[in-house]
Amino acid sequence: MSEFESFDVARVLQLFADRPIFGGTAHADDDPPPWADATWAIPDVAGLSAHDAALAYAKAGVFIVPTDPTDVKNPGSLLGNRWQDRSSIDADRIAGWWTDHPNAGIAADVGRSGLIAFDLDCDERPAEMTDDVWSALQTGAIHATRATGARAHYVFSCQPDEFGNGAGVFGRWGEVRCSNGVIILAPTQHPDAKTKRGRYGWRRTGDVPPLPDVLRALLSAAGNNDDPKTPAELLTFLAAHTGNDAPSGLQGHLTAFAKAIERGQSRHDEMTKVMAWAFREAIIGRFPAQSAYDALKLAFYRAKPETKGTGEFDRIARWAAAQAETADPETTRRRVNRASDDETFWSARPALADMRQFARARRVGPWAMLGHVLARTVSAIPPHVVLPPLVGSHASLNLFVALVGRSGAGKGGAAGAAADWLGTDPEAFLATLGSGEGMAKVFAYKHRANGNSGPWTQTGLRVSVLFDAPEVDNLAALTSRNASTLLPQLRSAYSGEELGFSYADPAKAVKLCAHRYRLCLTIGVQPGRGRALLDDADGGTPQRFVWLPTDDANAPERAPSMPPGFDLPRWPDPPANGRIVSGAEPVAMLATPVELGALHLLDVPDAARTTIDAHRLAMLRGGVVDPLDGHRLLCRLKIAAALMALDGRTDAVTEDDWALSETVMAVADSTRRSVVDVLVTNAEAENLRRGRSEGVRADAAEQIKTDRAVSRVAENLLRKLKASGGEMARADLRKMFASRDRPFFDDAEAALFDSGRIDKAPSDNTGPEGFVLRLADQDASK
Repeated sequence: MSEFESFDVARVLQLFADRPIFGGTAHADDDPPPWADATWAIPDVAGLSAHDAALAYAKAGVFIVPTDPTDVKNPGSLLGNRWQDRSSIDADRIAGWWTDHPNAGIAADVGRSGLIAFDLDCDERPAEMTDDVWSALQTGAIHATRATGARAHYVFSCQPDEFGNGAGVFGRWGEVRCSNGVIILAPTQHPDAKTKRGRYGWRRTGDVPPLPDVLRALLSAAGNNDDPKTPAELLTFLAAHTGNDAPSGLQGHLTAFAKAIERGQSRHDEMTKVMAWAFREAIIGRFPAQSAYDALKLAFYRAKPETKGTGEFDRIARWAAAQAETADPETTRRRVNRASDDETFWSARPALADMRQFARARRVGPWAMLGHVLARTVSAIPPHVVLPPLVGSHASLNLFVALVGRSGAGKGGAAGAAADWLGTDPEAFLATLGSGEGMAKVFAYKHRANGNSGPWTQTGLRVSVLFDAPEVDNLAALTSRNASTLLPQLRSAYSGEELGFSYADPAKAVKLCAHRYRLCLTIGVQPGRGRALLDDADGGTPQRFVWLPTDDANAPERAPSMPPGFDLPRWPDPPANGRIVSGAEPVAMLATPVELGALHLLDVPDAARTTIDAHRLAMLRGGVVDPLDGHRLLCRLKIAAALMALDGRTDAVTEDDWALSETVMAVADSTRRSVVDVLVTNAEAENLRRGRSEGVRADAAEQIKTDRAVSRVAENLLRKLKASGGEMARADLRKMFASRDRPFFDDAEAALFDSGRIDKAPSDNTGPEGFVLRLADQDASK
């Protein structure tokens, strides 16, 4: 029988007044309800029996449910299916329960108690959990579920039954308990105490803080990150998706999980990512969802057998199924097809197949090695070789590549592998990227003829340079300088336009004419540090790069044999009539404008012409197209030309070159989007952190302002009491204060009373102000 079924009407009314009751209401004129600002405190129950601990919890306002010790996590094991109507804070009732069941476990009816618990199912902090979320969890009352590690209930106060038990974004790491939810409390014996070091115990007791905004955001974001499915809904999901078009595709997910565990990655986090994608592929019919569930469950518990039976895997599965159902199937198909396209690309030509094998033999990412190979290949093509003027003027082959991977992921290794595999004539000249003004000086320098008395003249050093910036931070540092010209100069170099500055000092005025130099660039980018490039999107800088990953998700267990290197044939020298001065070397003509007749125009396929022309026509007519796609198409055409040269041809880009280049661009698009996604996620976390910090600062400033006002009113109150002879009716005294100070009167009065500086006695009046305030002896005598 619940409190509301009792005939003790006074007790019922007291319960309504003292604590929030599930299904109860506040007085009509109370806004907010009287318990809205209640302060919760978890008692220290160390050393108490279950009976005494249950009473201590109830006294603190936690609604208690006894549970059968043989089924301790089931809140209905003793009270039945309507346990949520029978949870109680009544001391007599609780004492009766433990008299009848002295070994009963203690369950807290969380939501009815005005609490919410985040049940973290990970032994350590999840790698994907942001600092803000982790820090917010640490501010709560912490009730551990293991002897060591991060597994615990992180408890906060909220409005009664404010939330359901949907975990929102938190669902990837555990569960959330609120309305009709329970957690088992210490000193209850953990059912896995002997097998999994399970132990219930409070690590932090005392005041329970309100639910932090950063955690509230995880729950309110559930609309965009669907709540996990129920167990029954998961069974329906597994039964619904039975397609089996590509059963071997499941092996890739198992391999990815196994490799991640070998690298020491979090088992929970990795399974969360792998299962979400596996279920997405099950939805489009590649393999049955049930097969994915069974195989991944086996792999999950093989990685840590002692956790079997905890329900951790099923929680991940229920979350992953919900995520998979909200994902766009077409996006999933594009990714799957890209994997198929990747294989078609690498097997299309012997040189490409050997390159991938070489990369895997050296344990570097094939796409990263390809990026370096393409840059080296273009560096070996003379600068007078150009693309036809499909839009505007002739286009240079100058190529920029961004290699994306975490620190230590093999960007440098890929560069070394490319240098070892590809031989070029002439050999590529490598230089570290510096300032915009300094780029031209790597190609040529100025000096006086005939010693120091002659006119200034320019001497060429080389016509081709492969610049490298191993870390994008170097680029960020260079572009952050005042009046930096680096990015504008790079954009000009990408198009093969004239480089150099009109300095008053002729010693600095190095000039590189259009299509007289070849400039390629490779740059290393950590996913979270790509802002230096992406922030210049309006200028079109990131769209001029080919973004390629340094990883290799399908790397074989055993490195393949090392194939031989590949020597790129030397590009034919231009005819004598293609030079401005007969017999002059290209390095001597860097500052001499090129004549159109000296350019070598590569032919391009009709498919490329049609695609580029259609985009340009739509732009001219004001159609709804992305203007930056023009950069993408030019970038694709440059890749096609590099693939042409790598295939030993020097005359024309073919339809096959153009088709293969789209696969490279699909990888590039995906890689660039992944960098953007990481930056967006980091920015959102930073905004949350900054907003929280600003809120704390604002609260602190407001508190200081309030404290000063209370102090001022308290001193004034003492003076007025002394002036009135040391005693005065509270109501009369309060009226003597200005309206701006009255809000602080109660706090000032309480502070003086608590410190013993005033006494408070009832008067003949009634109501909250029916008191007389008197100066205490020490203040009256001053």
